[in-house]
Order: sequence, then C-alpha cells, then structure tokens
Amino acid sequence: MNTIVYFFTVLKNNRVKIDRGQLLRDSVESSGISVTKLVKKIGISRSTYYNHISNPELPLDLLLKYGNALHINFNDFLSDLFVESTKESQGLYFENTNPNNFEEAIAQAQFWRNKYLELSEKYQLVLELQLKHK
Repeated sequence: MNTIVYFFTVLKNNRVKIDRGQLLRDSVESSGISVTKLVKKIGISRSTYYNHISNPELPLDLLLKYGNALHINFNDFLSDLFVESTKESQGLYFENTNPNNFEEAIAQAQFWRNKYLELSEKYQLVLELQLKHK
C-alpha cells in the first residue's frame, strides 16, 4: 500500500490595512489647502471628495491624482502598505543551508515559499501602478 502525504501551509497575511481615505483627509488638512480649491483643481464636486475621504479602500489612482494636486508623493506611503512581520522565527535567512532533519527542511521550504509569495505580491502592485501611470 502506497501512502501519499500532502503538506499544506497556512499563509498569514502580513499586510497592514491603511485607510486610504483617512490618509487623504490627513494630507489635505496638513497641506492647508481649502477643500473648495482642491476640488476645483481636480475637477470633482465637494460631495465626491467627501465620499473619497470616507472610503478606506480609495483606489490608488485617485490617491495619486490627489497627490499631484497637493504636491504630495503618495508613492512614499505605498511602501507602508506592506509591513513585514517581525515575528519570523527563522530571521532573514537560514544560517545553515542544509537542514539537519525533515522538520527543518519543511520549515525552510515554507519560509522561502512565503518569501516568494510576498515578493510576488509587491511586484504585482508595482506593475499595476506603472500601468496606471502610462
């Protein structure tokens, strides 16, 4: 009788949700520009602006459009959308590249798989932002 063993990894999402509407609201308040002048610059109504600042999932292209009008580079904040977990038990890299036992091999494989997925997600975000700005 052959036995097949499957290994499943539960991935934790290390992203910290940033309320983009709140980020916009705070940026407008700190810039000192009036809402009336801002909405005229962008070409939207005041009610649309208030809808935007109440939307925690404000699309990045809109956030960047506001950034252009406010002379704020919101790209600096985009790196904060991904806050890495500081609780990685293995540190940044494994000191010993050759596992001593099966459990260590599984732990290393899971570590590198998670690292690959994390970097893939960041790369995808960068590509999406580049496509929106062309």
